[in-house]
Amino acid sequence: MGCENMGPMLYQLIRFLKPRKLLEIGAGYTSIFMLQALADNERELQAWEKMKKSKECTCEGVDWSVDDYFAQERTPPVLDIVDNMEHEATTAHLVMEVAKALNIDQYLKDYFALVRDGGYAAVHSTLTNNLSKAWLASVNAERNEEARCETFRFEVKPWDGECDLLKLEDKIRKAEKSGGLNLTWLEKSSLLEEVGFGIQKLLLYARVNESGGNSADAIAEMIGELFEEVQSVDVAPDESASVGIWGQFNYFGFQEPHKTRQNSFSLFQKRPKGFSEPTFSWTP
Repeated sequence: MGCENMGPMLYQLIRFLKPRKLLEIGAGYTSIFMLQALADNERELQAWEKMKKSKECTCEGVDWSVDDYFAQERTPPVLDIVDNMEHEATTAHLVMEVAKALNIDQYLKDYFALVRDGGYAAVHSTLTNNLSKAWLASVNAERNEEARCETFRFEVKPWDGECDLLKLEDKIRKAEKSGGLNLTWLEKSSLLEEVGFGIQKLLLYARVNESGGNSADAIAEMIGELFEEVQSVDVAPDESASVGIWGQFNYFGFQEPHKTRQNSFSLFQKRPKGFSEPTFSWTP
């Protein structure tokens, strides 16, 4: 991607989502945009806190602030950078100098940090140096194995509404771990869906390598045979989102149509178990 457009895009994304902890693999021009966004976010939130205390965060008597957000303890915003400066055209060595000139260097807490603790709300990677490529190579074996698998959705329907579906899921998982079922359940599990008349069904998602002699249909049939609480199991390929060894995630790709180089980027959002989009606004 071209930094002339990528920098402003990252700035706006950070301003909108308000992450507190960022990781950038490959430093340079974009680092300054990210640092400036953290600084501007902090100023904005401090202004909101002052308005809340003076009860000015309202419009026609309606509070525009989310109390739970401001009630929680906010960790200091920080951008961690990983870069070994081996790229021949690197500008990473100038980041600290420019950040100090703009008075935003306090948000660059661990310059060229070794990342161990995780917990990042957003990650930006330029994938331009061997450090980034080595990190990607470390997971290639698992990803290649994953590519040979397909994600299936198993809809497990009980006989009646008295069935404890969460206990049933636990039993199904134990059957998989004991070798009775040859598949891998994913994080995107424990989803309940109404069927009708007070009955719910359990939605389970799993990776199945059918080329290895497995069959999703055979697994569904086995679940029905193993557990007397189960009336039926429907199975179908899951195309709602990408689900991998890291759990479910949604992604979007963007491309500049007039370029042949540095012309695209992708956004990935992790969807942990039980994820749902928060809703803070509504119409009466």
